[in-house]
Amino acid sequence: MLESGATGTAITQTVDPLLVNALATATLANGNINLSGGSGLNEIGTVAHIVRISDTEVSAATGIYSLDVRFGVTIASLGSGTLPLVGLRSSGTTPGLPANTAILAGSTSVDSGSGVLQIDNAIVTNGGNVTLTGFPGSIVNSAGGIIDAGTGTLTMTAGTGGINLNAAPVTAGVVNFTVANLSSSPITFSVNGPNKASTTRIQPGAPDYLKMNLTEGTYQATVGNSKIKPATIKVGPERRSSQNQLLLP
Repeated sequence: MLESGATGTAITQTVDPLLVNALATATLANGNINLSGGSGLNEIGTVAHIVRISDTEVSAATGIYSLDVRFGVTIASLGSGTLPLVGLRSSGTTPGLPANTAILAGSTSVDSGSGVLQIDNAIVTNGGNVTLTGFPGSIVNSAGGIIDAGTGTLTMTAGTGGINLNAAPVTAGVVNFTVANLSSSPITFSVNGPNKASTTRIQPGAPDYLKMNLTEGTYQATVGNSKIKPATIKVGPERRSSQNQLLLP
């Protein structure tokens, strides 16, 4: 576990890669974490991050959390009732947060490289953006893997493994889809549900982008002229305000 009481850049990685099974981090509400300095060679099994207990209100979290790994990573709370590390120690029952939130920050960026970006517990930002990259891998979640960007924007980029977020909801709001056509034929990427939108025809080797304001409901993302299976995305209601709610152990 890494914990810092510094403001601004609280925890940063320089050159050497991190090779650990699990990494829990905790900072002040405005502390930034940059774990992307390992030349793209970080290998971390599970990560979690949250502001320190009794430090500030949830709504005051402004720090940036950035992580790059190369073979996939799981985002999940770490610890237990008797060993309360990051996640369980300050968000198990904190009003305004899903139970056992794994990452709480002002904004979050995670790149899982060629492996799976597995979200088992919630990612919550205080109005900042959430950027999730599983390229050329994939992005999936389990029952506790809620993604809540508040008033920020969620951007997801995945490879042939695709994006499948049907086990837990993404909070309603703005979502950016980045689509790269790695096939030899033109494709069209579409999202259908309570709201509908599609890209223009994407030529082989080219990327395209689709920005949508998703309301509550279930959506299917499909790729025309492709054997890729449709991905399901469950979207929950907008987040309730956590104003004046203190972090409690």
